[in-house]
Amino acid sequence: MVKFPGHDEISAAIEPLFHRYYPRLCEFAFRYLQDEALAEDVVQDVFVLLCERSGLLPAEETACKTICMP
Repeated sequence: MVKFPGHDEISAAIEPLFHRYYPRLCEFAFRYLQDEALAEDVVQDVFVLLCERSGLLPAEETACKTICMP
């Protein structure tokens, strides 16, 4: 049985990166997209992909969270 880390482990691994880079990445994305909400969504999607690809979250779980929790 595969055991995935809990919310605390995910937060500990990703949260510092999110807080450090989120504002700068949003500014960077905004320069290209010229839409603040869209830039924030894109950057958040990048962090979700980071979690999925690093194995911190299974793809099914993050897809459900993205759909279920706007």
